[in-house]
Amino acid sequence: MDTAFRLVEYYVNHLNITSVMCLIPEPKRFEMFSNGQPCNMNQNAGSALIEFYKCWISDDKNAQINETKNLLAIAKICDTSNITFRYLRANEEMKLSQQRSLARDLGHSGYLEHRACAEKFGNMLFADGHK
Repeated sequence: MDTAFRLVEYYVNHLNITSVMCLIPEPKRFEMFSNGQPCNMNQNAGSALIEFYKCWISDDKNAQINETKNLLAIAKICDTSNITFRYLRANEEMKLSQQRSLARDLGHSGYLEHRACAEKFGNMLFADGHK
């Protein structure tokens, strides 16, 4: 959600956006930077950063607050710019497909789930009057 916020904040001023559709990831995922660069906890994260991350993920309240802040911030940006904002939760909506498919990494949802999600977003846009 941190990445979604960062991208919406940037692109709202650079593109002619009419709608923002967001697939909310698993709540404990967040964006972190180290030395100005995105930091992956699996790659070259310092021990202090790893300890911070362990503390952060140890309480679900941190993820809930972070998700809520990002959703409210994105909604405010969209509202201020007269942009439609809709979202779905990945952990619920990616199970829309009757069949299960996996991405190439075998750890994420595949094309069937993504197709079902895209159809649901399309239905939301249609319901909002977009053609």
